[in-house]
Amino acid sequence: MIEWKVVSIDVAPSVNGYENVVVIARWVCLAAQDDKTGGCIGATALGKPQSAFIEYAKLTEADILEFCWSSGTDKAATEKKAIDDLQRALQATAAEKPLPWKPVASKSLVA
Repeated sequence: MIEWKVVSIDVAPSVNGYENVVVIARWVCLAAQDDKTGGCIGATALGKPQSAFIEYAKLTEADILEFCWSSGTDKAATEKKAIDDLQRALQATAAEKPLPWKPVASKSLVA
């Protein structure tokens, strides 16, 4: 199963007369099977607003992902990389162990 998630966005106060414009979207693409996952992370610069501009308050995650895919993020290639990463994880014979130090909170990884 492939899942895309937008993890953060950068918003400019004004671009070409439009207010609260999403200019960068950071995303993750995950492939999962059983208890294993593979994935890719990335960021897409969205460029200047077009006539299909959607007000910030009305944006959905699906809208942002569509903008990413139409702004240069290769959906098929990214999903293939995530699946390839998953396949490596499924074939691995090593077992996951807890870190021997205090892990960083995942919330602090996404700025």
